Amino acid sequence: MNRALGVVAGLVLLTGAVAAWAYWSRGSHLVLEGKIQRVRVQPLEGGNTFAAIDFRVTNPADFPFEVRLMTVEIESPDGKFAEGEFIHDGDVTAVFQNYPELGGKFNPALRTGEKIASKATEDRMVGVRFNVAPKDVEGRAKLTLRIKERDRGWSELVAAH
Repeated sequence: MNRALGVVAGLVLLTGAVAAWAYWSRGSHLVLEGKIQRVRVQPLEGGNTFAAIDFRVTNPADFPFEVRLMTVEIESPDGKFAEGEFIHDGDVTAVFQNYPELGGKFNPALRTGEKIASKATEDRMVGVRFNVAPKDVEGRAKLTLRIKERDRGWSELVAAH
């Protein structure tokens, strides 16, 4: 009986130690949380498509999140993928000026090397060119924006259509 009581007491202590560690280290997990709010699509010459992706991200960690790399891809309803090519912020501004039907550029672009402060929530956007027809971007099954932190893993924002 004493041995069983000792095993139970040990398990309770171990569980408490793991719970305490998880509680105190919760702010060191560098992953952005967020949501893609809007995807605006504009046909370009040559059968390409411009997409303005507006999103909101929160950095819940106790440390700044430094953007090292970003990727964006769409998945068609039949399971095919197309990766987008990011467009420089100055060129994105020109696209908005040349295509007023897109609406305005509401949020600043997120660029590599930028930091999202600890506990901060920001509205951002990226401009992307896809080498597919506009109907394929508009009719997508989902769009995935991945943001890699400088030293850590990836964060994913997904917009299902």
